[in-house]
Amino acid sequence: MLGVAVPEELGGSGAGAVAYSLAMQELARVDASVAVAVSVTNMVGELIAAVGTDVQRRRWVPGLTSGALLCGAFALSEPQAGSDPAAMTTRAEPIAGGGFRLSGTKQWITSGDRAGVLVVWAMTDPAAGHKGITAFLVPGGAPGLTVARLEDKMGLHGSSTAQLVLDGVEVDADAVLGGIGG
Repeated sequence: MLGVAVPEELGGSGAGAVAYSLAMQELARVDASVAVAVSVTNMVGELIAAVGTDVQRRRWVPGLTSGALLCGAFALSEPQAGSDPAAMTTRAEPIAGGGFRLSGTKQWITSGDRAGVLVVWAMTDPAAGHKGITAFLVPGGAPGLTVARLEDKMGLHGSSTAQLVLDGVEVDADAVLGGIGG
């Protein structure tokens, strides 16, 4: 269930979008919290499978589909920008020797406190607006990545929603997902 539409060679079932929709519907019928966490993990696995390098696919996707990484997280929204990517303030600054240093705050991140891998969006070229946004694969528990707080929700208590602070999180150049500005 953690990789319904992920290709079989990466540990998924390769069943496609209709099977995914039916699976999420049935999970949600029993426990919506589980459905939320499973759907985000599927989304992260599918994204890496679709645009990741072969190394990224082999490193992250089998762990997501098997449950070895517990779950994935999709860190796009920010407190001041909501889901408007062009208004994000999280930055990725190049560092000597390659790689990037990520700094900023992400808000309303499903499973952000327990994810094995997070897809984190950051501005690499603020002047380019939405074309200056790059996605990065960040391991859960990376130095400089902290959970600032968990949301106190009215329901869906089995699915955590976190505010994350990236304070100088360093990633190698091979953590770029889909290319710079991609």
